[in-house]
Amino acid sequence: MKDLVELTKKSKHGRPAKSRPMVGKKKKEYQAVVFPNKEEILKSFVHELQDTLPSACFLTGIKKTIPTTTTAAVEVTQENYENYYMEKIVTDACTLTGSTDPNVILEHLPQLSKIDVDCIFKSTFGQSVNPTWTKMRHGRITSSHFYNIFTRVESLLLNPDQCIKSLLSHIMGYESPNPNIKSLKYGREMEPYAKEAYKKEYLKHKQHTDVLFEDSGLVVDNNIPYIASSPDLLVSCKCCGLGMVEIKCCLIPPCQVCSGFCKCKLPKCLKCDEFIHLRKNHPYYGQIQGQLAITKRDWCDLYIHTCNGSFTERIIYDDVFYQNMLHHLKYFFTKYVIPEILTKDLQKQLQEEPMEVDNPSDNVVDNVMGNVYFCPICHCKIREPTMSGYSHRDQSIACDKCHLWYHFTCVHMTKSKVRLLKEWACQYCA
Repeated sequence: MKDLVELTKKSKHGRPAKSRPMVGKKKKEYQAVVFPNKEEILKSFVHELQDTLPSACFLTGIKKTIPTTTTAAVEVTQENYENYYMEKIVTDACTLTGSTDPNVILEHLPQLSKIDVDCIFKSTFGQSVNPTWTKMRHGRITSSHFYNIFTRVESLLLNPDQCIKSLLSHIMGYESPNPNIKSLKYGREMEPYAKEAYKKEYLKHKQHTDVLFEDSGLVVDNNIPYIASSPDLLVSCKCCGLGMVEIKCCLIPPCQVCSGFCKCKLPKCLKCDEFIHLRKNHPYYGQIQGQLAITKRDWCDLYIHTCNGSFTERIIYDDVFYQNMLHHLKYFFTKYVIPEILTKDLQKQLQEEPMEVDNPSDNVVDNVMGNVYFCPICHCKIREPTMSGYSHRDQSIACDKCHLWYHFTCVHMTKSKVRLLKEWACQYCA
């Protein structure tokens, strides 16, 4: 048999064609690639599946891994990142000054270097699936609480006797929203899909060049170490500069009328005048302004993802709004957070109280002791009358349109005002 390499064929015109090998040079030189790090590739593949299909049944038995960044890693050990915990920072300032006065301690809180901020950022990558991210947040006021604290301090300045137990316990990490609440579960499961949808929409516009999307850890303000933020996505491109994305997956009823983003069933954070926009008196606005100030980025795209379509609004930093809010954050941290870090009075009080187990569904929860409602403004519990007689209903009011319950303090309501009302609508339904 003739050698395949030397095999020639005749042309259609009877003339011998030029000799060419049947097997090309590249095929001859081909060698199978050997992967020595099969385990790393498998872990990476599983991680991509978890991000793409977070609710898939075949992934439920696999523990979610923490994603790694491609940037140069900062060596973080158990010993050095514990120095960034807020409790350690406050107690060190207390020891240094020899004083328990919150104002003195506040003045002696250290500023963080860029290396410190980067260390915290990279050690908290993965956010909620990373235990370090949770611990770093304890004792820090994060941007999701900014607006709630701002409005609560406004109320406290008028009436210092108001209860701040629930809000303070969330900041200290003693309590957290029940993850089985329907709206929270929906948002948690839909966020990966919403994030990919935003990326595709952003890249559709041809003017965006050199686009880079990055996941984020916890970003701590280097000058004010007790405030921090965790953006959903960091964005940079040549035309728009440095920005970020805040993704909100709102659980609302489907609309059979609107073809695009539904205007007749808007999420409560949005308002439609001449055009749809985020309400400035909503916690999301305070959260985004805080994120912009801490990350020192120019803009934030609020991306609302619903079953009726998506909506994007670009929000620019408002320094007047933020500085006013920052003053109230400083007041709350000095008056309530620092004393709690030093004394643990609230933690001891909560440990002495009997714990109740909730099995929430959306905003209403059937409990063996009665019904539990969640205030849409502060997201804290409102209890109706129970078998033991323990109730907060006389301190709350229900909207006659959306039938959600609100704390008196959250909507600036009093018993005397209620007696004069025939019906009442919340700020979102009014």
